[in-house]
Amino acid sequence: VRRPVTTTMLFASVVLLGCISFTRLPVQFFPDINPPMMGCRVYYRRPLGIEAMERRVIIPVESMIAQLPGVQEIWASGGDNRCYFSIRLDYGTDVRFRVVELQEQLDRFRRTFPKYSMSCRAYPYDNSRRNREAMEIALVGPPEDPYLEAINIQKLEQRLGEIEGVADVGVWGGQDSFI
Repeated sequence: VRRPVTTTMLFASVVLLGCISFTRLPVQFFPDINPPMMGCRVYYRRPLGIEAMERRVIIPVESMIAQLPGVQEIWASGGDNRCYFSIRLDYGTDVRFRVVELQEQLDRFRRTFPKYSMSCRAYPYDNSRRNREAMEIALVGPPEDPYLEAINIQKLEQRLGEIEGVADVGVWGGQDSFI
């Protein structure tokens, strides 16, 4: 190289221009790196037992999912009153559309059970979601625990929502009130 300073300055200016361009590149030009996956969860208010949960909830929901176009694999796990499904789709499938379609089917399925006895939710897998989630709290104990019964769920939800930086608070479960 006959002119090392000129060559160095030329390469430094190209690198600087690339760094400036990269920071100002709109996000829409980045490829979608989310996997073609979605999931759903089903909560039943009262424990059914594992066999009954499988027979009445897991198998019917799994067959609904299998009928969706573009489904490659389904993984299901569950317990006495809840089950989770992970669904892998074909690449190129519009995951958001499939989530809406599955949620509509889950809502129809939920209506076959007594009102307010089941909660069903379909959702897309989103890598950025993990960055937003900061905390999950579970209060677990026997149903007759006086400390758990004394917790005012609405007040707890309100107080957690008032914390700076908290975007959403969701409360599941709890003891039912009977009149």
